[in-house]
Amino acid sequence: MYTASIKTKDEIGTGVRVTVAFTNGTDTFDEVIEPQTKSQFWSWVEGRLFTLNEQEEMKVELPNERPVVEPTQVELDKMAWFKMYNTLEQLEKLETKGFLTGARLTALTNKLTQARTFLDTNTRVEYLDKL
Repeated sequence: MYTASIKTKDEIGTGVRVTVAFTNGTDTFDEVIEPQTKSQFWSWVEGRLFTLNEQEEMKVELPNERPVVEPTQVELDKMAWFKMYNTLEQLEKLETKGFLTGARLTALTNKLTQARTFLDTNTRVEYLDKL
Protein backbone atom coordinates (compact mmCIF):
# COMPACT_ATOMS: atom_id res chain seq x y z
CA MET A 1 0.00 0.00 0.00
CA TYR A 2 1.35 3.37 -1.00
CA THR A 3 1.85 6.17 1.50
CA ALA A 4 2.79 9.79 0.92
CA SER A 5 5.04 12.20 2.77
CA ILE A 6 6.06 15.78 2.11
CA LYS A 7 9.71 15.79 1.07
CA THR A 8 10.24 19.51 0.42
CA LYS A 9 8.19 22.68 0.47
CA ASP A 10 9.61 25.69 -1.38
CA GLU A 11 8.17 29.18 -1.57
CA ILE A 12 7.74 30.39 -5.16
CA GLY A 13 6.40 33.87 -5.75
CA THR A 14 3.10 34.06 -3.92
CA GLY A 15 2.69 30.27 -3.71
CA VAL A 16 4.45 27.10 -2.78
CA ARG A 17 5.97 24.14 -4.63
CA VAL A 18 5.66 20.86 -2.76
CA THR A 19 7.61 17.69 -3.50
CA VAL A 20 5.77 14.61 -2.28
CA ALA A 21 7.42 11.22 -1.88
CA PHE A 22 5.24 8.20 -2.58
CA THR A 23 6.32 4.75 -1.45
CA ASN A 24 4.93 1.26 -1.12
CA GLY A 25 7.89 0.09 0.95
CA THR A 26 9.73 -1.17 -2.13
CA ASP A 27 9.30 1.48 -4.80
CA THR A 28 9.67 5.19 -4.05
CA PHE A 29 9.24 8.16 -6.35
CA ASP A 30 8.66 11.90 -6.06
CA GLU A 31 6.05 14.13 -7.64
CA VAL A 32 5.88 17.91 -7.56
CA ILE A 33 2.76 20.04 -7.26
CA GLU A 34 2.14 23.77 -7.01
CA PRO A 35 -1.26 23.82 -5.32
CA GLN A 36 -3.46 26.90 -5.13
CA THR A 37 -4.94 25.93 -1.76
CA LYS A 38 -4.37 23.48 1.09
CA SER A 39 -7.58 21.63 0.24
CA GLN A 40 -6.45 21.26 -3.38
CA PHE A 41 -3.14 19.85 -2.19
CA TRP A 42 -4.71 17.30 0.13
CA SER A 43 -7.30 16.31 -2.49
CA TRP A 44 -4.47 15.74 -4.97
CA VAL A 45 -2.51 13.61 -2.47
CA GLU A 46 -5.61 11.53 -1.66
CA GLY A 47 -6.37 11.09 -5.37
CA ARG A 48 -2.81 9.99 -6.18
CA LEU A 49 -2.81 7.53 -3.28
CA PHE A 50 -6.16 6.14 -4.37
CA THR A 51 -4.91 5.67 -7.94
CA LEU A 52 -1.59 4.14 -6.93
CA ASN A 53 -3.23 1.71 -4.52
CA GLU A 54 -5.90 0.74 -7.05
CA GLN A 55 -3.12 0.04 -9.56
CA GLU A 56 -1.37 -2.19 -7.01
CA GLU A 57 -4.61 -4.11 -6.44
CA MET A 58 -5.13 -4.54 -10.19
CA LYS A 59 -1.67 -6.09 -10.52
CA VAL A 60 -2.79 -8.82 -8.15
CA GLU A 61 -6.49 -9.16 -8.92
CA LEU A 62 -6.72 -8.87 -12.71
CA PRO A 63 -5.86 -11.92 -14.77
CA ASN A 64 -2.92 -11.67 -17.15
CA GLU A 65 -5.05 -12.79 -20.07
CA ARG A 66 -8.34 -11.36 -21.16
CA PRO A 67 -11.10 -13.87 -20.53
CA VAL A 68 -12.80 -15.17 -23.64
CA VAL A 69 -16.47 -14.37 -23.54
CA GLU A 70 -18.45 -16.39 -26.02
CA PRO A 71 -21.47 -14.58 -27.46
CA THR A 72 -24.86 -15.98 -26.55
CA GLN A 73 -27.15 -17.42 -29.21
CA VAL A 74 -29.29 -14.28 -28.94
CA GLU A 75 -26.21 -12.13 -29.70
CA LEU A 76 -25.19 -14.40 -32.58
CA ASP A 77 -28.70 -14.18 -34.03
CA LYS A 78 -28.65 -10.39 -33.76
CA MET A 79 -25.23 -10.17 -35.46
CA ALA A 80 -26.43 -12.45 -38.27
CA TRP A 81 -29.55 -10.35 -38.77
CA PHE A 82 -27.62 -7.07 -39.01
CA LYS A 83 -25.05 -8.65 -41.31
CA MET A 84 -27.83 -9.79 -43.63
CA TYR A 85 -29.49 -6.37 -43.40
CA ASN A 86 -26.25 -4.73 -44.55
CA THR A 87 -25.92 -7.30 -47.32
CA LEU A 88 -29.47 -6.53 -48.47
CA GLU A 89 -28.66 -2.81 -48.63
CA GLN A 90 -25.64 -3.55 -50.83
CA LEU A 91 -27.62 -5.90 -53.06
CA GLU A 92 -30.40 -3.33 -53.48
CA LYS A 93 -27.85 -0.66 -54.34
CA LEU A 94 -26.35 -3.00 -56.94
CA GLU A 95 -29.81 -3.69 -58.36
CA THR A 96 -30.43 0.05 -58.94
CA LYS A 97 -27.34 0.35 -61.14
CA GLY A 98 -29.08 -1.70 -63.84
CA PHE A 99 -26.00 -3.14 -65.52
CA LEU A 100 -26.50 -6.81 -64.59
CA THR A 101 -28.21 -8.99 -67.17
CA GLY A 102 -28.92 -12.65 -67.79
CA ALA A 103 -27.56 -15.16 -65.27
CA ARG A 104 -25.99 -12.42 -63.14
CA LEU A 105 -29.31 -10.61 -62.79
CA THR A 106 -31.01 -13.91 -61.92
CA ALA A 107 -28.37 -14.61 -59.26
CA LEU A 108 -28.84 -11.11 -57.84
CA THR A 109 -32.63 -11.54 -57.77
CA ASN A 110 -32.23 -14.87 -55.95
CA LYS A 111 -29.88 -13.31 -53.39
CA LEU A 112 -32.31 -10.44 -52.82
CA THR A 113 -35.14 -12.90 -52.24
CA GLN A 114 -33.04 -14.97 -49.83
CA ALA A 115 -31.95 -11.88 -47.88
CA ARG A 116 -35.50 -10.52 -47.62
CA THR A 117 -36.86 -13.90 -46.56
CA PHE A 118 -34.16 -14.29 -43.89
CA LEU A 119 -34.78 -10.80 -42.54
CA ASP A 120 -38.55 -11.22 -42.53
CA THR A 121 -38.31 -14.59 -40.78
CA ASN A 122 -35.77 -13.49 -38.18
CA THR A 123 -36.73 -9.89 -37.41
CA ARG A 124 -37.23 -9.07 -33.76
CA VAL A 125 -38.83 -5.83 -32.64
CA GLU A 126 -35.74 -4.88 -30.62
CA TYR A 127 -33.63 -4.99 -33.82
CA LEU A 128 -35.80 -2.27 -35.32
CA ASP A 129 -34.98 -0.03 -32.37
CA LYS A 130 -31.30 -0.20 -33.37
CA LEU A 131 -31.85 1.07 -36.90
